[in-house]
Amino acid sequence: AFFSVLPVLLPATLSCDPTSDGNRKMVQQVCEWVYADMPGNHRVWRHELSVCQAVEAAATRIPPSVVHSLVLPALQRSMLVSSPAVAAAATSALLKLIRISRNPQLRLEICTKLTTQWGKANSCARRLLFCEICTQVLRLFSRAFFKCLFAETALLLSSDPVANVRRRVCSLLPEIKKSLVLPQDVLIVENTLSRTISLLKDKDPDVVRAAQSISDEVYLVQQVRTAPDAQEDARRGDEEALHGSLDKLS
Repeated sequence: AFFSVLPVLLPATLSCDPTSDGNRKMVQQVCEWVYADMPGNHRVWRHELSVCQAVEAAATRIPPSVVHSLVLPALQRSMLVSSPAVAAAATSALLKLIRISRNPQLRLEICTKLTTQWGKANSCARRLLFCEICTQVLRLFSRAFFKCLFAETALLLSSDPVANVRRRVCSLLPEIKKSLVLPQDVLIVENTLSRTISLLKDKDPDVVRAAQSISDEVYLVQQVRTAPDAQEDARRGDEEALHGSLDKLS
């Protein structure tokens, strides 16, 4: 019963001034209550979903010490064991928090873990969630950041043994193509086009339909931008201020 009120209690707690010592301790206590029972509790998945959504909405107000020690580990557990809806919400919250974080090592460690423990996992459910991870990375980070850390693993999933994973990857191919720049990415461009052609010949009809729906976009994507993209430039500038040249992350 107590857990059912936490989605209401958590946002109210997080609206407090996080610079206050007392408020910081209160936030930590509430987060401890939340995450002691949250990950994978399928009986209360709607409450767990609400908690993930509340965390994302209040991401800028959670003290970094609480984020690192409690919130990020709990969100990763939810991504591993919770229902698909909760895992997707936990993914969105996790990536919002590391986007806000000014700790470059933490950001890279989590991104590496996402590619190894989800993108290259034995579990089909985890590989499917990796496609959602890629979607959220593209929503929050620059395309250059995505290219350096996620594109290669995403492309490998186009030959996944599970048809649902291959079908889901199709929607990522135009975004991967948009992240590439000639001449330095010529091999990845060729790889993307080759994988698109393979998906168009897939043995599964749903995969073929998904590939057909994006094939024109993949072929027609311009490699050189013809108009300024202020949001992309701002994101990349912020990332390079934190990490240095993004090319070094590849």
